[in-house]
Amino acid sequence: MSKYLFLALIFFGFTFSASAQPGPNDPPQVDLVITLSTPLHSTTINFGLDVRATEGHDEEAGLREVNNLPPWTLGMEARFQRTNSSYTLADYRFGDGSNITAVHTIEFRKDQFDNGDVTISWNLPPYATGVLKDVINGSIVNVPMAGAGNTVIPDDGSGDPIVGKLLMTIIYTNIPDGVLPVELTAFDALVDGSDVVLAWETASETNNAGFEVQQLVGDSYQTLGFVSGFGTTNDAQSYSYRVTNVAAGVHSFRLKQIDFDGAFAYSDVATAELALDGMFAFAPAAPNPFNPQTQFSLTVGRQQHVRLAVYDMIGRQVALLHEGSLEAQEAHLFRFEANNLPSGRYFIQATGEFFSSAQAVVLSK
Repeated sequence: MSKYLFLALIFFGFTFSASAQPGPNDPPQVDLVITLSTPLHSTTINFGLDVRATEGHDEEAGLREVNNLPPWTLGMEARFQRTNSSYTLADYRFGDGSNITAVHTIEFRKDQFDNGDVTISWNLPPYATGVLKDVINGSIVNVPMAGAGNTVIPDDGSGDPIVGKLLMTIIYTNIPDGVLPVELTAFDALVDGSDVVLAWETASETNNAGFEVQQLVGDSYQTLGFVSGFGTTNDAQSYSYRVTNVAAGVHSFRLKQIDFDGAFAYSDVATAELALDGMFAFAPAAPNPFNPQTQFSLTVGRQQHVRLAVYDMIGRQVALLHEGSLEAQEAHLFRFEANNLPSGRYFIQATGEFFSSAQAVVLSK
């Protein structure tokens, strides 16, 4: 039996929705707005929570993020300021659990010929409250934000508002179930000898029946097993699943999270790599006995020309599965179709430049 050596582990931390994995153009889970207006102009900017967003100022594409904003122009303008002093028109934060605090910095200015005050308006959901605070000279301190409301920034008498930058702290408390999706915060593929141990964690779950564990085999994913979920919970949960007797090479795994109502979502992919401690690994064909198809993997330690052929009991070649170069350290999947062959014992012969090996399979019709 070939020995395997762990080469690499790729770690993924991510989040997905219990009903549908958010795509780059899907709306955020909590999408709120704040409007700044003068007697002549107004502008609206978006903020809130999204499981795809980074912690802090969001850099993720698809959330109405607008970078490289043009210079300030005439009219009423407002932007969220990032920590690097650049600007964005939308500022979303990562949602972790049902109680979250998000801090946003708003910078604004208006046309100096647009005489009048600046009115800042909002309409928050019941589970979101906040405060506005002047971060420059303290002339505006702790203006409460709850439900629908507004505050007025007076004109300084020369066309400018008396302040031009505010800190907005929004506190999300007891976010209802279903607003934020199942939060998968970590997904590991750990190599243990010839096994791969998949481990993942959730920060919260809503209506979660469980997870199908899937492995990429050839060009499609196959289900390996199922791990039950915790239904609806705001507590962190940990899961694991062991995949045994994994052939040498690179292997990809994902989770299919399934709701009790049948809705599902796919996770990102976790990848583990097992390398050969030898010249080749010729994995046993499965199923065996078979009818009419069986499959196996072959991994070579060095790139080389390989011939894979199938012979019957008297040495006649009945199938040629492959003849050509195989990349090193990669599990190559092959299938033996025997629809037109009689029942009996056959031999799969693998011949490379640096090795030769055979295994027997039984066709039982």
